[in-house]
Amino acid sequence: MCIRDSNNSYISLDDNTIERNIAFGMIEGPDNIICANDEEGNLMFYSDGRIFKNRLHENMLNSPTNEYAIRESQAAIARDPGNPDKYYVFVTIQDGLKGHLSYTVVDMSLNDGLGGIVPDKKHIILAYNVGQHLVTARHANGRDIWVIGIRNGIYHAYLISENGISGTAVTSQEGVDFFDGNAANFGMMEVSPDNTLIAAGFPFLRKLFILDFNDLTGKLDLIYEEEETDDTIVGAFTGIEFSSNSKVLYTTYLASGIQQYDLSDLSNIPQRVEIISTLASYPYLKRGPDGKIFSIQRGSTYMNVIQNPNVIGTGCNYETNVLSLNGPNLLDLPTFLMPKYPKGISYINICEGETTELNCCLLYTSDAADERSSV
Repeated sequence: MCIRDSNNSYISLDDNTIERNIAFGMIEGPDNIICANDEEGNLMFYSDGRIFKNRLHENMLNSPTNEYAIRESQAAIARDPGNPDKYYVFVTIQDGLKGHLSYTVVDMSLNDGLGGIVPDKKHIILAYNVGQHLVTARHANGRDIWVIGIRNGIYHAYLISENGISGTAVTSQEGVDFFDGNAANFGMMEVSPDNTLIAAGFPFLRKLFILDFNDLTGKLDLIYEEEETDDTIVGAFTGIEFSSNSKVLYTTYLASGIQQYDLSDLSNIPQRVEIISTLASYPYLKRGPDGKIFSIQRGSTYMNVIQNPNVIGTGCNYETNVLSLNGPNLLDLPTFLMPKYPKGISYINICEGETTELNCCLLYTSDAADERSSV
């Protein structure tokens, strides 16, 4: 599991202590766990959505819950903008053949600072009949958060503010639709580091969508669509990740390599570049705190890495067997809690009558820690 957030300079691969059943090489629950760290990067808690562990790797107060997340679904986590001790953990839970988006509230003030689940806030249903796609994105005001999923072929963005989670979603019907049926429920999506784009992959539809994201309104608009027409290629668009400059997109196929898209001109996205043509099953991608993109494969004992993701073409430098996992892997890399402040200069509160706070967050890729200041 990862022990540092994206404001810190390394990833730890210590074993987590959440036991999961495995059948036919598949692990129950979401592909990844969520990992929450404080502003210094110290571990607070982690979870697969059912079992919640504190920094001592012990069950948190009121853990476990009685619900399992859908296998291979995405998980997400967000701060409560109105309470620095509380966090929302989002997973899609199974209900027969259907999935429902739920959230659980963790309060770090409980149990002498080790944290616990708020008893009456376990798996509160936010939306019915949703798919695997799930991400969080920063609101334009720098304080609030959007949690975004797909329901019946429509993107749903729910605002998280100091008043809680909005029960009414901002909806966008772009690319997929109701008539795509169950095939629209499978896949994953990611938000670009600059908070302006969302990329969504749909393996059973064999489609990739790149959408403009309005972080003020929560609306999405389709920019680019690609459909894989080569029937010999297996499992199109099973993994997605952006480069740190948000100008390059990487995708993976189930067993057919890594692809690169040049997003420097969104009005004219050129043909994709094949970075590597073959990979073992279930390749995952995750951008690290140093900007490198790590590739992890189900059943592999090593992680691979794209050393220079901002570079177009094979100069991005894909290397294999860079980090040892000390055993076969069955999971994606964790989903981190979004840093409180984005890299660079940011602001909180811009509406009339509010006190605007400016923040500067600088990241150094050497051994030095990151520096933050606010005025």
